Amino acid sequence: MRKRDAGSAPNLGDRVPYVIIKAAKGVAAYMKSEDPIYVLENNIPIDTQYYLEQQLSKPLLRIFEPILGESKAESVLL
Repeated sequence: MRKRDAGSAPNLGDRVPYVIIKAAKGVAAYMKSEDPIYVLENNIPIDTQYYLEQQLSKPLLRIFEPILGESKAESVLL
């Protein structure tokens, strides 16, 4: 961000909005994070699989496991 526009780069301690973009497999999440406005303006694809697995599936699995059991919850969600 600092390379693109040093004036708008965040400072230490700032809250920074971001989205996870598609990248090569095995790349760390911090390397795949990008400014949402920049992503929209430059038509960069978002990593929807990351959001499905990390933000939806795992939390829902923790909710449903005690009710349905581990194997049934996994079969429903994964």
